[in-house]
Amino acid sequence: MIAPVRGRGIELILMRQLASCLAAPIVLCDPRGDLIYVNEPAEELLGLRVGESDTVSVHELADRLCVRDDTGERLSWDQLPNRLAASSGRAVQRRLLIRGSDGRERRLDATAFPLVSPVGENVGTVSIFWESTDEG
Repeated sequence: MIAPVRGRGIELILMRQLASCLAAPIVLCDPRGDLIYVNEPAEELLGLRVGESDTVSVHELADRLCVRDDTGERLSWDQLPNRLAASSGRAVQRRLLIRGSDGRERRLDATAFPLVSPVGENVGTVSIFWESTDEG
């Protein structure tokens, strides 16, 4: 898990609470794309272990997980689903190849969507991952 959501909008606080209760792997990012919460299923699936006081920037995440597209081409940080969702203001789905910090290669499907406040302010993104069961 990553640093507490103190000082964040109520939307992120509530989403973190929900994510902590779900079996689905969930990652929450702030509007810049920095990770602010990773639930336990996401830690396991991504092979990503992050301490409570650590912060992980979107740049570091892309490097740490060696994120590639489904053709094997390396993705830059701005091509990650959470960044695309934040910049477009809409949900994004993408197939990813990653190498977790445990060294294991994984083929994932990811869906990311923006979180907005009642006044339309971008407060962050939610990413949901699952291990792909097909090659296509």
